[in-house]
Parts: sequence; C-alpha cells; structure tokens
Amino acid sequence: MKPYLFFLIASCIIIISCNSGSGNKEATSDSAKGTDSNTVAALPPRNPDKNCYFGSTHTHSTMSFDAYNFGCRTTPDQTYDFDAGGEIEYLGVKMQRKQGLDFTCLTDHSEYLGINQLLIDTTNPLSKSPVGKLVNSGNKDSAFKAYETMALSMVHEKPIDYLVDPKVIATNWKYEIDIANKHYKPGKYTTIPSYEWTSAPGFANMHRNVFFRGDKLPDVIFSVLNSNKPEDLWTWMEAQRKTGIDVFAISHNGNISNGLMYPLKDTYGNPLDIAYAERRMVNEPLTELMQTKGTSETHPTLSPNDEFADYELFVNLLYPAKVVPSKISGGYVREAYGHGLELLKSKGGNPYKMGVVGGTDMHSGMNATEEYNFNGSHAEGDNTAKKRLYAPLGIGTDVIKESAAALTGVWAEENTRDAIFDAMKRKEVFCTSGQLMKIRIFGGWNFDQNTIKADDWVKTAYANGVPMGGDLPIMSGSAKAPTFIVQAVKDPNSGNLDRIQIIKVSLKNSKHFEKIYNAVWSGDRKINPATGKLPPVGNTVDVKNASYTNTIGSAELSGFWTDPDFDPKVPSCYYIRVLEIPVPRWSTYDAKALGVDVPKGNPTSIQERAWSSPIWYTPKKS
Repeated sequence: MKPYLFFLIASCIIIISCNSGSGNKEATSDSAKGTDSNTVAALPPRNPDKNCYFGSTHTHSTMSFDAYNFGCRTTPDQTYDFDAGGEIEYLGVKMQRKQGLDFTCLTDHSEYLGINQLLIDTTNPLSKSPVGKLVNSGNKDSAFKAYETMALSMVHEKPIDYLVDPKVIATNWKYEIDIANKHYKPGKYTTIPSYEWTSAPGFANMHRNVFFRGDKLPDVIFSVLNSNKPEDLWTWMEAQRKTGIDVFAISHNGNISNGLMYPLKDTYGNPLDIAYAERRMVNEPLTELMQTKGTSETHPTLSPNDEFADYELFVNLLYPAKVVPSKISGGYVREAYGHGLELLKSKGGNPYKMGVVGGTDMHSGMNATEEYNFNGSHAEGDNTAKKRLYAPLGIGTDVIKESAAALTGVWAEENTRDAIFDAMKRKEVFCTSGQLMKIRIFGGWNFDQNTIKADDWVKTAYANGVPMGGDLPIMSGSAKAPTFIVQAVKDPNSGNLDRIQIIKVSLKNSKHFEKIYNAVWSGDRKINPATGKLPPVGNTVDVKNASYTNTIGSAELSGFWTDPDFDPKVPSCYYIRVLEIPVPRWSTYDAKALGVDVPKGNPTSIQERAWSSPIWYTPKKS
C-alpha cells in the first residue's frame, strides 16, 4: 500500500455537497437538485416503461494531464456545452454534433488531475520544475515528453512527488464537481460526477472509470498513485459506501489489457473464487465494449465462426508505440461471459456477469462520434484529415486505426442523475458504435409472436419478463425454452438496419461455447441451409463521394425468438447485436475532403452496430 493511500482512506469519510447553488429546492424527483438557480422546474412524469437516453461514459478535457500535453484546451465547460448540442471552437475549427446527447460522464484522469493548469502559471513555483519547464517550452516534442514523464511515473508506480499534493488534487476535483453541477439540467441534460483510475502495469490497460450517484461525493479520490490493483480500488469504493456514497466502476479497453482485464486469477495470482466474483460484480457491474481505441466484444481468434468479429479492432498496447499484446484471451467480453459461466459452475460465483456501455475516451474534450463529423480524438495529434489518414500517434498506433468511438444507451424512468446511475447499476444499458440506435431485448417464458404487436407490449414485457441486464426467473409451468422479444430503431441520421442477432454463450461439458442466431432481418433474404448464414444486406456506399443511400435495410426491426437449443440444466446468457447497412467510415469522408484514396489496407465502409447487455439464465440448484 502506497503512503498516499492511508491519507485518502482516512479522508474519505469527509463528504462535500455537489450543489453549487445555495438555496435550491427539491424538484419533483429527489434526484433533481437545482444547480444554477434558486428554483427548479418540475420534471416530466417518470415513465415506468423507461425512456432511452444517450450519452458517453468516458471522455477527457484539458484537465487530464495527457489531453493537455497532446494540445487539448477544451475546458469541462466546453465539453458539456458540446455534448448538449452546442457549438464550440476546437483547435481553430467550429464543431457541433448533429444531435446532442442526453448525459455526459466527464472522466478526467485522477492522476495529476488539473496539474497542467498550475504548471503553466508562471507565478507558481511548479512552472520552474522539470516537468513545468517541459510544458512551458512551447515545443510539441517537449510537451509530449511531459506527458511521457507523467505516464511512466504511473506505470512504474513512482509518483512525481512535487505534483501529488493531495490538497491540489482535491481542489481540482471540487472544480470538476462544480462545473458538472453548473451544467446539470434535470429532465433535460444530466452530468454525472466521475473520473478515471488509470492502472497500466507493464503497459497493459487496466483502467477503470469511477461513477458517483446523486449529490454525496468524497472530497478526495483514489488514483493509481495510491495503488494500481483493482482490488485496492474496490476497497476504497467499499469504504465510500459505508459513508453513504454510492459508487461503482466500469472497466475499459480489455482489448489492450494483454489478457489481464478478465483473468482467471486475481492480481495477486490467486485463482478466482466466489468471494472475488461477488466483490467484482458489486464494484464493477459494467464494462466498456467499444471506444476510440477499438472494440472489446470479441476477436476472430476467439470467435472464428463469427463473420462480424473483425469490427474496428485496435491491436496495439498504448505504449511503447506499436507493441502488439501477446495475449488475446482474457481481453474480450464474450469470452469473459463464457469464463464466468464456467466459474459459476465450478466455484459457485460469476465475476463476469457484466452489462455493457460505450464511451469515446476522446482526449479532445468532445464526444464527436458521428462518422461524418469526426475530427480526431487526440488533439494536435489527429486534428486534421491529413494527420488522421497518414500520421502515427505516440500512444501506440497509426491514427487511421482509431474509431469514431461509441456511446451508451440507457433505459431509465427520467433524465436525472439518480435514474441514469440506477439504470447503469442494474445493467439496463447498451453500447452503440457511436450512433443513436435504440435497441431492446426482453426475456421470459411465455412471450409469443403477438406480444410485440400490442400497443402496450413494453408494459407486458416488464410485467412478464426481464429486460437487458436481468436474470430469467426459474422456469415455470410447461415452458420448454426461454422466449425473447427484440426491437431496434435506427438513428434518423445514420444507416438503415440490416439484422438483429442473438448471441448465446453457454456451457457444454463444463466448457463455454458460443452460437450466433440471426433472429430478425430486413428484406426477403433466406438463411442458407448449408452454411447457416444470412446473405449480406448489400452495400450502397459510393467511396469516391463518401455517400450512401438508405434504399436497403429497414428503419425498424422487431420480432420474437425462442432458443431452439435450450438445455434447462445449463447456465447461459443471451445478448443482441444489431447491425446497420454499410456506411462510409470516417476515413472515407477524410479521403474525399483531401481528394485522395483511403490508404490501402483500411476499410472504406463499416457496418455500425449496437450491443445489449445480456440476459442470464441460471438453472435451479439441485
């Protein structure tokens, strides 16, 4: 345990108020505290059938040490303005989302939080420190050296002593809370206080984002400079809950964890047991499935029969540059679901019963996830079309391998901090590859073809089944297999829908296996009986003009599905993956802007998609 850890745990019992206004009154909902006036407008009535809200659970402003040294000057104020639909200026270019988001979780790094703002203050002695001199040199290479110096101190667990004053970090954390409160508009736009814990042992990504419910927050936060072990982060979070602070973490970028994100042993080398499983699921109920550094759903090596497994893969560790992870196993979510079922059978606990979210991890201060509106994610490293197509990034890859990132869809009763936090905690959430596609899955034992045709089908589905993130109840009556109803509605500003797939992970002879079913699809295509595959939907992308037409696919897909291979004695989980028709990738839009071809070896079109959190089936104990 690091010496700073004792200070933080001792201090965690001190609670600060999140309300920056001084005379706020309660709104209709207990969670809707006033933030910038003395009164709050009444919220719309809570919807028991849930509304869909979109946001990012992962982004960085200039307050993050790395973002600043990459050249990002986007303030938290501007981040919230942009996400809510406003226009901001980003490195000399005016940027605005075509459609704003409903919520934002600004997850600046806890390590050296806001320290650059002190380093550039020439009246502060820190400006004359070794790192301060690098930051103030006016040279991009020196700025990157400053980033490298701070990043390596985190990797090697050797804090730069003159940059870790707990009072400074606490002050900057309070500033982030105040700005989040300023932009919180209950019922319209939600900001959730959060931050990133940035563990990278041996340069393997073990990062977690940490989220707080409502208005009770710690005045100090736990960083990797205290410990790089997730178990120690859990201990800190458990201490917070004892003081009345509700908190959980979301793991991210398992794809570049070198097999460490979803392991079969803990960080001390001990085999996983039921106690570990229970702790992990209380502290980390969700995992991030996609962001600008690729997808973590699965990999062609792990899922050789999945024709869509090679989507937006990011194959390098973050540092040193272009080092490929030696381990794929242990870094992808679908495999983790399988390992979790194995552990449930052998140990009695499942540490990987996780829901899924999407974030951007953009170090630009913007959640710019639209393919046609992507302006890079690492500030001066990729802020022009030429850089994005041809330049390397110091973080470990060529820019063109980046994705236009991802978003989280939340099914919640209202757009407030408490409602969104609670929906995330119960895993009624899904990930999209950046577009605003709405998806739903309900599981039960007595749904039929007519269930989804009724006007009140959602009410029926909640009454007689469970939504994404839920557990199927023990089989009852004469039911022979679980039944599912699914729905997907396209983003009005993106491509039509190709298909809804149900992906089942189960056990056979105590080992996990997966199977992909095409449940609902557009057009009159037929599944090939020889291959079991559904023919491609087609491709209308005009690469030269970076355009496409919505003359194929459907605006909405919905249907009913029953598991044809169900074994009531075997634990399983089910999630949906929804694919759009092909659309131009961001790099195709950039190539058109430059009048060049997309560099060889890179896709010109992609099938954007969305993934639900699973529904789990656990047999009755004999």
